[in-house]
Amino acid sequence: MKKKVFVSAITIVLIIVGIVLNNINNNENIIIDEKPDNYEEPSQIIFVQIGGAIRRPGVYEMCSDDRVNDLIIKAGEVLSNADLKNVNLVQRLNDGAKIIISSKGDDEKANQDGKISINNASLDELTSLSGIGVARAQSIIDYRSNNGGFRSINELLEISGISESILSQIINDICL
Repeated sequence: MKKKVFVSAITIVLIIVGIVLNNINNNENIIIDEKPDNYEEPSQIIFVQIGGAIRRPGVYEMCSDDRVNDLIIKAGEVLSNADLKNVNLVQRLNDGAKIIISSKGDDEKANQDGKISINNASLDELTSLSGIGVARAQSIIDYRSNNGGFRSINELLEISGISESILSQIINDICL
């Protein structure tokens, strides 16, 4: 009888040891995802300049996931003569970008000679230029939003799809 109890006890101990060792081995194979599905990378600090028809123009420290609208709010809102029709308020900010808020009437000044201002023109106005379709017009608008406008007409050559031949077709119809 003592022998049966002893054998039973040894068997139970061996089963428990086996279960423990099995669990230890299984736990080593479990891969834990360090980032949950809803994890977002932390924002980086960037610096963006804003000018034009804005209450407090200047350079602002922003987060990389901020939008143009966030910058405008931080800069004290736009002035009453601000023209936001060509400003993409939901565009994400990029480090080193310069955003210029034009004033109402800037279009009229730029267009007095009948030329289209590449710094102020709407999508429709830009697509009226020879060789400029919707995609290129949007690229022009995006470029000027990200870079604070064009400083020279030749800067158009930095936009993908605008070659020297296209620029030569439109050069007499555009201005800054």
